[in-house]
Amino acid sequence: AVEGQALRAGAALVYAGRTIVFEPEGAGLRLVENRIHHLKIDGLSVQLGLSKRGIHDLHLENRSRDLVCIMGPSGSGKTTLLRTMAGYLEPDDPFKLRYNGHSLAAHFDLFKNHLGYVTQEDVLMERLTVWENMVYYGRLKAPHLAEEERERRIEKVLREVGLLDKRHEQVGS
Repeated sequence: AVEGQALRAGAALVYAGRTIVFEPEGAGLRLVENRIHHLKIDGLSVQLGLSKRGIHDLHLENRSRDLVCIMGPSGSGKTTLLRTMAGYLEPDDPFKLRYNGHSLAAHFDLFKNHLGYVTQEDVLMERLTVWENMVYYGRLKAPHLAEEERERRIEKVLREVGLLDKRHEQVGS
């Protein structure tokens, strides 16, 4: 909101890591966490074009720290689901996809910095080393972290996935 202008329904104010959402029609203020700790998909459907249905009546619930693997044959809707969850595709009924109990469509600005997915295609820069790629994406995704902390986390991840000894190798080699 700009000083002197009335707040509109759905307007949000971020203060001390919390988000206050102004609800429509006098419902007042509501505190919303802008970090995702719960995902619920209840009967989600996504239409792709006029004749192709990408997803039909999908149900899924996921809590923070749960690990979910989405598997299926080519064309089964995996990428469509991820693109919809990240806000790139619009479902038939946007209120069927909820983060922390709130519709993604109604509160996209609250969650957009916490949404994303890794594509099937290689998106690593082949001329950089494994370490350089990780540092590059770490700076993009976690600019709030101190460089030392970011590098500590990168080293931990590389160790966990068994790539620490390959950190100085070019990705495309």
